Amino acid sequence: MKITRIASIRGSGTSTCVVGVVIHSAENFLVVEDGSGKAKVYLGNSKTFNPSSVILVVGNVLSGEGELKEIQANAIADLSGIDLRLLRRTIELEEELEKLEVKLKRGMKDAS
Repeated sequence: MKITRIASIRGSGTSTCVVGVVIHSAENFLVVEDGSGKAKVYLGNSKTFNPSSVILVVGNVLSGEGELKEIQANAIADLSGIDLRLLRRTIELEEELEKLEVKLKRGMKDAS
C-alpha cells in the first residue's frame, strides 16, 4: 500500500496508509502530523505512543473532511529513528513519477 499525504485524504470508507509524527496522545487516539496536515487516529486496543514518535498507520478513513482527518487504525508501526526528510523526498519523487507516467500514457494514446 502506498503512503498517502494526510492532506490528500478525501471522503470516507477507503483504506489509507500515512506516516506522521505524534503530536498528541490520549487513551484511545493519537493526533499525527505529516507536514501536509493532521489526522486523529483511533487506536482500538493498540499500545499508546509518546509525542514525537514517528508512526506508520494503516487504516480506514472515517472522515476526510476538514482540517483534522479521522482514521480508524488497523495496524500501527513505530518508525522512530527513520530519516523523515528522506522519507518525504521519496514520497515526493513517487508522486512526480506517477504524474510523468500519466503524461506518457496520454502521449501514447495521442500518437495512436
